[in-house]
Amino acid sequence: MSFQKSLHPVLVPLVEECFRNDKINGQGGMMAITGVKSSLINGPTDKLCDRFTVSVPYCGSHIKWEVIFNHKYPTEPPDIVWSADDDINNFDPEIDNLQSLVDWNHKDNLSLSHLLEELLEEYRRHHKSLISSHQRLNFEYNTLKESNMSLSQIDIHCQPPTTKQSEPVTTFYIRLEVDFSTLPAYLSKDNPGASFAALTAVFHPPNASKVDISLYLSPSIERILGSAANIKLPSWNSEDSYLMDYVPNVHKILQEKVEGIVQNFVRRKEYIAALLGLMGQSVLEYDTESYMKIAFLFESNQGFCFIAHLNLTEAFPSEVPILSLYSIYHKYDGRPFQYILEGMPYSSHWDAEEKAWRMKTHIAQVIPKFMEICRTSGELL
Repeated sequence: MSFQKSLHPVLVPLVEECFRNDKINGQGGMMAITGVKSSLINGPTDKLCDRFTVSVPYCGSHIKWEVIFNHKYPTEPPDIVWSADDDINNFDPEIDNLQSLVDWNHKDNLSLSHLLEELLEEYRRHHKSLISSHQRLNFEYNTLKESNMSLSQIDIHCQPPTTKQSEPVTTFYIRLEVDFSTLPAYLSKDNPGASFAALTAVFHPPNASKVDISLYLSPSIERILGSAANIKLPSWNSEDSYLMDYVPNVHKILQEKVEGIVQNFVRRKEYIAALLGLMGQSVLEYDTESYMKIAFLFESNQGFCFIAHLNLTEAFPSEVPILSLYSIYHKYDGRPFQYILEGMPYSSHWDAEEKAWRMKTHIAQVIPKFMEICRTSGELL
């Protein structure tokens, strides 16, 4: 982190702890520190920078506050400067609600982290208060809060009115409680970071009559489910659609996708287990993470040996596995001779044992044909 090279040494641990606070980060992005500078007009500034801009994820975007310390008195609490939009919206939290500022303790490295957390909570309360007099927006918020659906977070942001419109553009950011913990471990192994989904509803004037809906998936989940833009959301009718009905439908779509992935993983694991039980010592290797590959060594009654590779897709059992045979005696174009078997008896409705037995039987039936193809189309090693 570049700020570590320029900030006053007393301030560095305070800022570092902010990045570890899940209540600040992971709610639609990560916080950022920019505009690191010193209050010194002249002279060296290395290790004397005492002010910076903190960009905090909020409501699908970021809010920016300037944090100002004094390098001469780095143990003193900072000043916080809001953005121009916050001034227009009259954001002015009560000092008593910022206990970390009132009881500032420079020896506690969590002091700044707690202060930003408290500011963020005050920011949420303030923007909630801005819609209290708006009938439609207040109804949307209250009915969501009162619904039986588990929602970990509902944030609101009111963009200040412009000269062309007297009402603000209001954004609802709704964190969806989709259970991603059941996803197979191999999917998240190379996908670090928070796993979550959020729905954004932007209400436009007049009277919140136009609504833009969008889905956000954290990078770790987008790599598993695919782009959020490719997930078909329910249609929104501005006249009779409400978030209390719409949000559960989106939640159901995502939860069913997760459950489908989990179920496919379980079915693959069951199939591989059935093959292991049926083939026994013929098994050469198999995938113990995603259960998408397994290889066997076969020997015909004539002493002809070959290797069979079975490859499953993530859509198994809906998609038929790919079965390939490799001769250990023949090559083609410098590689072991390969023959992809087609027409293998298969039904997604069969249980794992039935699928395994059908595959083994099919291989036994095509051995003579495979031997002939190897002789006519392959070259001896």
